[in-house]
Amino acid sequence: MQSAAVGISVNELCVASLRHAEQHYRKGDDLTAEYDCFVSAIKPLKELFGVIPVDEFGPCSIKA
Repeated sequence: MQSAAVGISVNELCVASLRHAEQHYRKGDDLTAEYDCFVSAIKPLKELFGVIPVDEFGPCSIKA
C-alpha cells in the first residue's frame, strides 16, 4: 500500500501544516503564541529538508 505522501516535498507538507495551524492556534481573530512557536519549529525543517520528498524523510533526518 502506497502512502498518500508520495511525491509531496517537506516544504509542501510544511505549508499544509501552517495553514492548519493558522486555523487551530487562534483566540478570536488573533493568532496565539503557539502559532509563533510552530512557525519557529518548522523553519529549520524547511531549510534543511524542504526540497526532499516526505517519503525520504525519516529518523536519520530528524536526528540531524
